[in-house]
Amino acid sequence: MEFLKRHYEKITLSVFVLILLAASFYFLRQLREVRDQFMTGMLDRPTHEVTLERYENERFNALKNLRQPDVAWSIDNKQEGSLFNPGQLIWCVNPECNYWLPYNTETCFHCGAPQGKIVIKGKDSDNDGIADEDEGRYDFLNPADPRDAKQDHDQDWFTNVEEIRAGTDPGNQEDHPPLTERLHLWSVQRQRLDIIFSNLMKYENRGKDEWDIVLQVVEQGQRRTRFVNIGETVANYKVVDVRVKEQRVYSKSLKDYVTVDVSEVVLESGDGDAIVLKRQQPSYRGVLVQFFLNTDPHNRREGKFYNVSGEEDLVLTDAAGQEEVYAFQVRDTETVAIRPKAQPDAPIKLLQRWRPPRQPRFEERAFRPEEPMPMPPEWRE
Repeated sequence: MEFLKRHYEKITLSVFVLILLAASFYFLRQLREVRDQFMTGMLDRPTHEVTLERYENERFNALKNLRQPDVAWSIDNKQEGSLFNPGQLIWCVNPECNYWLPYNTETCFHCGAPQGKIVIKGKDSDNDGIADEDEGRYDFLNPADPRDAKQDHDQDWFTNVEEIRAGTDPGNQEDHPPLTERLHLWSVQRQRLDIIFSNLMKYENRGKDEWDIVLQVVEQGQRRTRFVNIGETVANYKVVDVRVKEQRVYSKSLKDYVTVDVSEVVLESGDGDAIVLKRQQPSYRGVLVQFFLNTDPHNRREGKFYNVSGEEDLVLTDAAGQEEVYAFQVRDTETVAIRPKAQPDAPIKLLQRWRPPRQPRFEERAFRPEEPMPMPPEWRE
Protein backbone atom coordinates (compact mmCIF):
# COMPACT_ATOMS: atom_id res chain seq x y z
CA MET A 1 0.00 0.00 0.00
CA GLU A 2 2.86 2.33 0.73
CA PHE A 3 4.14 1.80 -2.82
CA LEU A 4 0.74 2.71 -4.32
CA LYS A 5 0.50 5.87 -2.25
CA ARG A 6 3.93 7.04 -3.34
CA HIS A 7 3.50 6.26 -7.08
CA TYR A 8 -0.25 6.65 -7.70
CA GLU A 9 0.29 9.52 -10.17
CA LYS A 10 2.62 7.45 -12.34
CA ILE A 11 0.29 4.46 -12.25
CA THR A 12 -2.70 6.63 -13.27
CA LEU A 13 -0.77 8.18 -16.13
CA SER A 14 0.35 4.75 -17.35
CA VAL A 15 -3.25 3.49 -17.40
CA PHE A 16 -4.40 6.48 -19.51
CA VAL A 17 -1.55 5.95 -21.96
CA LEU A 18 -2.48 2.27 -22.39
CA ILE A 19 -6.12 3.19 -23.00
CA LEU A 20 -5.09 5.78 -25.61
CA LEU A 21 -2.88 3.27 -27.43
CA ALA A 22 -5.63 0.66 -27.47
CA ALA A 23 -8.15 3.16 -28.85
CA SER A 24 -5.72 4.26 -31.57
CA PHE A 25 -5.02 0.66 -32.61
CA TYR A 26 -8.76 -0.10 -32.81
CA PHE A 27 -9.46 3.03 -34.88
CA LEU A 28 -6.67 2.26 -37.38
CA ARG A 29 -7.90 -1.32 -37.75
CA GLN A 30 -11.44 -0.17 -38.50
CA LEU A 31 -10.16 2.37 -40.99
CA ARG A 32 -8.16 -0.30 -42.83
CA GLU A 33 -11.21 -2.57 -43.09
CA VAL A 34 -13.33 0.24 -44.54
CA ARG A 35 -10.64 1.01 -47.09
CA ASP A 36 -10.43 -2.66 -48.17
CA GLN A 37 -14.20 -2.86 -48.59
CA PHE A 38 -14.26 0.30 -50.68
CA MET A 39 -11.49 -0.88 -52.97
CA THR A 40 -13.13 -4.27 -53.41
CA GLY A 41 -16.41 -2.63 -54.41
CA MET A 42 -14.65 -0.38 -56.95
CA LEU A 43 -12.98 -3.36 -58.63
CA ASP A 44 -16.21 -5.34 -58.84
CA ARG A 45 -18.21 -2.39 -60.37
CA PRO A 46 -19.11 -3.07 -64.03
CA THR A 47 -17.74 -0.66 -66.61
CA HIS A 48 -19.58 0.75 -69.65
CA GLU A 49 -18.14 2.29 -72.76
CA VAL A 50 -19.35 5.86 -73.42
CA THR A 51 -18.91 7.63 -76.74
CA LEU A 52 -18.79 11.43 -76.49
CA GLU A 53 -20.11 13.59 -79.27
CA ARG A 54 -17.54 15.78 -80.95
CA TYR A 55 -18.25 19.50 -80.96
CA GLU A 56 -17.32 21.42 -84.04
CA ASN A 57 -16.14 25.04 -84.08
CA GLU A 58 -19.17 26.11 -86.08
CA ARG A 59 -21.37 25.56 -83.03
CA PHE A 60 -19.59 28.26 -81.06
CA ASN A 61 -20.08 31.94 -81.85
CA ALA A 62 -17.61 33.39 -79.36
CA LEU A 63 -15.03 34.32 -81.99
CA LYS A 64 -17.75 35.77 -84.16
CA ASN A 65 -18.90 38.04 -81.33
CA LEU A 66 -15.36 39.15 -80.54
CA ARG A 67 -14.82 40.24 -84.13
CA GLN A 68 -17.59 42.80 -83.87
CA PRO A 69 -16.17 46.36 -83.60
CA ASP A 70 -18.51 47.37 -80.76
CA VAL A 71 -17.39 44.60 -78.41
CA ALA A 72 -14.48 45.41 -76.09
CA TRP A 73 -12.56 42.94 -73.98
CA SER A 74 -11.07 43.76 -70.59
CA ILE A 75 -9.80 42.12 -67.45
CA ASP A 76 -10.83 43.38 -64.02
CA ASN A 77 -7.46 44.05 -62.46
CA LYS A 78 -6.16 47.09 -60.62
CA GLN A 79 -2.72 46.85 -62.22
CA GLU A 80 -3.80 47.96 -65.67
CA GLY A 81 -1.12 47.68 -68.34
CA SER A 82 0.78 44.91 -66.55
CA LEU A 83 1.67 41.50 -67.92
CA PHE A 84 -1.55 39.91 -66.64
CA ASN A 85 -3.80 42.87 -67.50
CA PRO A 86 -3.11 44.43 -70.91
CA GLY A 87 -5.92 46.93 -70.39
CA GLN A 88 -8.98 47.36 -72.58
CA LEU A 89 -8.58 46.04 -76.12
CA ILE A 90 -10.85 46.12 -79.17
CA TRP A 91 -10.83 44.30 -82.50
CA CYS A 92 -9.78 46.30 -85.56
CA VAL A 93 -12.71 47.46 -87.70
CA ASN A 94 -10.93 46.13 -90.79
CA PRO A 95 -12.24 42.54 -91.29
CA GLU A 96 -8.99 41.55 -93.00
CA CYS A 97 -6.88 42.67 -90.00
CA ASN A 98 -6.46 40.11 -87.22
CA TYR A 99 -5.02 42.30 -84.46
CA TRP A 100 -6.28 43.63 -81.16
CA LEU A 101 -5.87 47.36 -80.52
CA PRO A 102 -6.00 49.51 -77.35
CA TYR A 103 -9.37 51.01 -76.64
CA ASN A 104 -10.09 54.32 -78.46
CA THR A 105 -7.21 53.86 -80.92
CA GLU A 106 -7.61 56.34 -83.77
CA THR A 107 -5.59 54.42 -86.41
CA CYS A 108 -4.65 50.74 -86.55
CA PHE A 109 -0.92 50.17 -86.12
CA HIS A 110 -0.87 47.30 -88.64
CA CYS A 111 -3.28 48.04 -91.48
CA GLY A 112 -3.67 51.80 -91.02
CA ALA A 113 -7.47 51.65 -91.01
CA PRO A 114 -9.12 54.57 -89.13
CA GLN A 115 -10.92 53.28 -86.06
CA GLY A 116 -12.88 56.31 -84.91
CA LYS A 117 -14.30 56.54 -81.40
CA ILE A 118 -16.67 53.70 -80.59
CA VAL A 119 -19.04 54.50 -77.73
CA ILE A 120 -21.84 52.23 -76.60
CA LYS A 121 -24.73 54.13 -75.02
CA GLY A 122 -25.16 53.37 -71.32
CA LYS A 123 -21.99 51.30 -71.12
CA ASP A 124 -19.54 51.91 -68.25
CA SER A 125 -16.31 50.14 -69.16
CA ASP A 126 -14.37 51.01 -65.98
CA ASN A 127 -17.37 50.70 -63.60
CA ASP A 128 -16.73 54.09 -62.00
CA GLY A 129 -20.33 55.34 -62.13
CA ILE A 130 -19.83 57.48 -65.26
CA ALA A 131 -20.96 56.12 -68.62
CA ASP A 132 -18.50 56.02 -71.50
CA GLU A 133 -20.73 58.41 -73.42
CA ASP A 134 -20.41 61.04 -70.66
CA GLU A 135 -16.69 60.50 -70.21
CA GLY A 136 -16.14 60.98 -73.93
CA ARG A 137 -17.37 64.58 -73.70
CA TYR A 138 -14.44 65.70 -71.55
CA ASP A 139 -10.72 65.42 -72.21
CA PHE A 140 -9.87 64.84 -68.54
CA LEU A 141 -12.12 61.76 -68.28
CA ASN A 142 -11.02 58.35 -69.52
CA PRO A 143 -13.51 55.48 -69.93
CA ALA A 144 -10.66 53.04 -69.20
CA ASP A 145 -9.53 54.72 -65.94
CA PRO A 146 -11.84 54.37 -62.90
CA ARG A 147 -9.77 56.76 -60.80
CA ASP A 148 -10.96 59.92 -62.55
CA ALA A 149 -14.49 59.59 -61.12
CA LYS A 150 -13.33 60.49 -57.58
CA GLN A 151 -11.22 63.42 -58.73
CA ASP A 152 -12.26 67.09 -58.58
CA HIS A 153 -11.02 68.54 -61.87
CA ASP A 154 -12.47 72.06 -61.54
CA GLN A 155 -11.78 72.30 -57.79
CA ASP A 156 -15.36 73.22 -56.88
CA TRP A 157 -15.53 70.80 -53.90
CA PHE A 158 -17.51 68.21 -55.87
CA THR A 159 -16.12 65.09 -57.54
CA ASN A 160 -16.57 64.42 -61.23
CA VAL A 161 -19.05 61.59 -60.67
CA GLU A 162 -21.14 63.78 -58.32
CA GLU A 163 -21.38 66.51 -60.95
CA ILE A 164 -22.24 64.09 -63.76
CA ARG A 165 -25.06 62.62 -61.68
CA ALA A 166 -26.33 66.11 -60.75
CA GLY A 167 -26.24 67.28 -64.38
CA THR A 168 -23.59 69.99 -63.87
CA ASP A 169 -20.37 70.62 -65.77
CA PRO A 170 -17.36 68.97 -64.06
CA GLY A 171 -15.03 71.26 -66.01
CA ASN A 172 -16.63 74.55 -64.89
CA GLN A 173 -15.93 75.77 -61.36
CA GLU A 174 -18.99 78.02 -61.35
CA ASP A 175 -21.37 75.19 -62.32
CA HIS A 176 -21.82 72.69 -59.50
CA PRO A 177 -24.57 71.12 -57.36
CA PRO A 178 -26.04 73.18 -54.49
CA LEU A 179 -23.61 73.76 -51.64
CA THR A 180 -26.15 72.30 -49.25
CA GLU A 181 -25.06 68.88 -50.52
CA ARG A 182 -21.87 69.41 -48.50
CA LEU A 183 -23.44 71.40 -45.66
CA HIS A 184 -23.78 69.92 -42.18
CA LEU A 185 -25.46 71.11 -39.00
CA TRP A 186 -22.83 71.43 -36.30
CA SER A 187 -24.73 72.86 -33.31
CA VAL A 188 -27.84 74.74 -32.22
CA GLN A 189 -27.56 76.74 -29.02
CA ARG A 190 -28.99 79.78 -27.35
CA GLN A 191 -27.25 83.04 -28.19
CA ARG A 192 -25.74 84.42 -25.03
CA LEU A 193 -25.94 88.15 -24.34
CA ASP A 194 -22.52 89.71 -23.68
CA ILE A 195 -23.88 91.76 -20.78
CA ILE A 196 -24.12 90.60 -17.15
CA PHE A 197 -25.80 92.59 -14.40
CA SER A 198 -23.17 92.60 -11.65
CA ASN A 199 -24.30 95.02 -8.93
CA LEU A 200 -26.64 97.90 -8.10
CA MET A 201 -25.45 100.91 -6.11
CA LYS A 202 -28.47 102.65 -4.51
CA TYR A 203 -28.43 106.08 -2.89
CA GLU A 204 -31.01 107.22 -0.35
CA ASN A 205 -30.89 110.91 -1.28
CA ARG A 206 -31.11 110.24 -5.04
CA GLY A 207 -33.80 108.94 -7.31
CA LYS A 208 -33.75 105.68 -9.19
CA ASP A 209 -32.57 107.43 -12.35
CA GLU A 210 -29.32 108.39 -10.59
CA TRP A 211 -28.46 104.93 -9.24
CA ASP A 212 -25.28 103.36 -10.59
CA ILE A 213 -25.83 100.08 -12.40
CA VAL A 214 -22.69 97.95 -12.63
CA LEU A 215 -22.56 95.84 -15.79
CA GLN A 216 -19.95 93.43 -17.09
CA VAL A 217 -19.74 93.97 -20.86
CA VAL A 218 -17.67 91.95 -23.33
CA GLU A 219 -16.17 94.35 -25.87
CA GLN A 220 -13.63 93.28 -28.50
CA GLY A 221 -13.09 89.99 -26.73
CA GLN A 222 -12.40 91.56 -23.31
CA ARG A 223 -14.66 91.83 -20.27
CA ARG A 224 -14.99 95.38 -19.00
CA THR A 225 -16.89 96.98 -16.12
CA ARG A 226 -19.32 99.72 -17.04
CA PHE A 227 -21.22 102.09 -14.68
CA VAL A 228 -24.43 103.27 -16.33
CA ASN A 229 -27.67 104.94 -15.36
CA ILE A 230 -31.22 104.58 -16.59
CA GLY A 231 -31.57 106.07 -20.07
CA GLU A 232 -28.00 105.38 -21.17
CA THR A 233 -26.99 102.94 -23.92
CA VAL A 234 -24.49 100.12 -23.59
CA ALA A 235 -23.54 97.67 -26.38
CA ASN A 236 -26.47 98.90 -28.54
CA TYR A 237 -28.94 98.27 -25.70
CA LYS A 238 -30.77 101.01 -23.78
CA VAL A 239 -31.25 100.75 -20.01
CA VAL A 240 -34.95 101.51 -19.39
CA ASP A 241 -35.66 100.35 -15.84
CA VAL A 242 -34.32 98.85 -12.59
CA ARG A 243 -36.40 96.54 -10.41
CA VAL A 244 -35.28 96.22 -6.81
CA LYS A 245 -36.05 92.77 -5.43
CA GLU A 246 -35.00 90.80 -2.40
CA GLN A 247 -35.43 87.14 -1.54
CA ARG A 248 -35.03 85.10 1.62
CA VAL A 249 -32.88 82.01 1.13
CA TYR A 250 -31.41 79.46 3.49
CA SER A 251 -27.63 79.56 4.01
CA LYS A 252 -26.00 76.23 4.81
CA SER A 253 -22.86 77.90 6.13
CA LEU A 254 -24.75 80.24 8.50
CA LYS A 255 -27.52 77.70 9.10
CA ASP A 256 -30.10 80.43 8.93
CA TYR A 257 -32.20 82.39 6.44
CA VAL A 258 -30.59 85.47 4.89
CA THR A 259 -31.79 88.23 2.57
CA VAL A 260 -30.31 88.17 -0.92
CA ASP A 261 -30.49 90.93 -3.53
CA VAL A 262 -32.12 89.61 -6.73
CA SER A 263 -32.69 92.92 -8.49
CA GLU A 264 -33.27 93.08 -12.24
CA VAL A 265 -32.31 95.47 -15.02
CA VAL A 266 -34.53 95.89 -18.07
CA LEU A 267 -32.84 96.57 -21.43
CA GLU A 268 -34.43 97.53 -24.73
CA SER A 269 -32.94 96.49 -28.08
CA GLY A 270 -33.09 98.46 -31.30
CA ASP A 271 -36.09 96.39 -32.36
CA GLY A 272 -38.02 97.37 -29.25
CA ASP A 273 -37.71 93.97 -27.55
CA ALA A 274 -37.34 93.98 -23.77
CA ILE A 275 -34.57 91.92 -22.18
CA VAL A 276 -34.45 91.30 -18.43
CA LEU A 277 -31.04 90.89 -16.78
CA LYS A 278 -31.01 89.11 -13.44
CA ARG A 279 -28.22 89.84 -11.00
CA GLN A 280 -25.14 87.64 -11.49
CA GLN A 281 -26.91 85.44 -14.03
CA PRO A 282 -26.26 85.10 -17.78
CA SER A 283 -28.96 86.16 -20.22
CA TYR A 284 -29.83 84.80 -23.64
CA ARG A 285 -31.40 86.31 -26.71
CA GLY A 286 -32.29 84.28 -29.79
CA VAL A 287 -30.65 81.17 -31.18
CA LEU A 288 -27.16 80.76 -32.65
CA VAL A 289 -26.79 78.06 -35.33
CA GLN A 290 -23.40 76.79 -36.44
CA PHE A 291 -23.02 75.17 -39.86
CA PHE A 292 -20.05 73.30 -41.30
CA LEU A 293 -19.35 73.36 -45.05
CA ASN A 294 -17.12 70.54 -46.26
CA THR A 295 -14.68 71.87 -48.89
CA ASP A 296 -12.72 68.67 -49.59
CA PRO A 297 -14.54 65.62 -51.01
CA HIS A 298 -11.69 63.37 -49.85
CA ASN A 299 -11.47 64.70 -46.28
CA ARG A 300 -14.69 65.08 -44.34
CA ARG A 301 -12.97 67.11 -41.63
CA GLU A 302 -11.77 69.86 -44.00
CA GLY A 303 -14.04 72.89 -44.36
CA LYS A 304 -15.21 76.15 -42.82
CA PHE A 305 -17.80 77.17 -40.23
CA TYR A 306 -20.71 79.60 -40.50
CA ASN A 307 -22.20 81.12 -37.33
CA VAL A 308 -25.67 82.53 -38.02
CA SER A 309 -28.36 83.73 -35.66
CA GLY A 310 -31.88 82.44 -36.04
CA GLU A 311 -33.05 85.79 -37.43
CA GLU A 312 -30.49 85.99 -40.27
CA ASP A 313 -30.06 84.23 -43.60
CA LEU A 314 -27.30 81.76 -44.33
CA VAL A 315 -24.94 83.04 -47.04
CA LEU A 316 -22.58 80.39 -48.44
CA THR A 317 -19.63 81.17 -50.70
CA ASP A 318 -18.34 78.61 -53.20
CA ALA A 319 -14.80 78.14 -54.52
CA ALA A 320 -15.40 80.65 -57.35
CA GLY A 321 -16.57 83.38 -54.94
CA GLN A 322 -20.27 83.12 -55.82
CA GLU A 323 -22.80 83.42 -53.00
CA GLU A 324 -25.80 81.22 -52.33
CA VAL A 325 -28.41 82.56 -49.89
CA TYR A 326 -30.56 80.15 -47.89
CA ALA A 327 -33.35 80.64 -45.39
CA PHE A 328 -33.53 78.20 -42.51
CA GLN A 329 -35.78 77.39 -39.60
CA VAL A 330 -34.72 75.70 -36.39
CA ARG A 331 -36.92 72.70 -35.60
CA ASP A 332 -35.09 71.58 -32.46
CA THR A 333 -31.53 71.25 -31.18
CA GLU A 334 -30.88 68.40 -33.62
CA THR A 335 -32.72 69.46 -36.80
CA VAL A 336 -32.78 72.54 -39.05
CA ALA A 337 -34.92 72.99 -42.18
CA ILE A 338 -33.24 74.88 -45.04
CA ARG A 339 -34.16 75.97 -48.59
CA PRO A 340 -32.99 78.57 -51.15
CA LYS A 341 -34.00 82.15 -50.33
CA ALA A 342 -34.84 82.98 -53.95
CA GLN A 343 -37.01 79.86 -54.33
CA PRO A 344 -39.68 79.86 -51.60
CA ASP A 345 -41.49 76.98 -53.34
CA ALA A 346 -38.40 74.76 -53.46
CA PRO A 347 -38.46 71.54 -51.42
CA ILE A 348 -37.23 71.81 -47.85
CA LYS A 349 -34.06 69.95 -46.90
CA LEU A 350 -33.59 68.78 -43.32
CA LEU A 351 -30.12 68.92 -41.80
CA GLN A 352 -29.41 66.67 -38.85
CA ARG A 353 -26.77 67.39 -36.26
CA TRP A 354 -23.52 65.89 -37.49
CA ARG A 355 -20.10 65.11 -36.12
CA PRO A 356 -17.12 64.07 -38.26
CA PRO A 357 -15.70 60.60 -37.63
CA ARG A 358 -12.93 60.41 -35.12
CA GLN A 359 -9.48 59.88 -36.47
CA PRO A 360 -7.65 56.81 -35.17
CA ARG A 361 -5.18 57.47 -32.44
CA PHE A 362 -1.62 56.31 -32.94
CA GLU A 363 0.70 55.75 -30.04
CA GLU A 364 3.82 57.86 -30.37
CA ARG A 365 7.03 55.95 -29.89
CA ALA A 366 9.55 57.32 -27.44
CA PHE A 367 12.39 57.04 -29.95
CA ARG A 368 12.39 56.57 -33.69
CA PRO A 369 14.34 53.65 -35.12
CA GLU A 370 16.70 55.97 -37.01
CA GLU A 371 17.44 58.08 -33.93
CA PRO A 372 19.92 56.81 -31.32
CA MET A 373 18.78 56.63 -27.74
CA PRO A 374 20.22 59.46 -25.60
CA MET A 375 22.86 58.51 -23.07
CA PRO A 376 22.22 59.04 -19.37
CA PRO A 377 23.95 62.11 -17.87
CA GLU A 378 26.28 60.01 -15.73
CA TRP A 379 27.59 58.22 -18.83
CA ARG A 380 28.52 61.37 -20.68
CA GLU A 381 32.03 62.73 -20.49
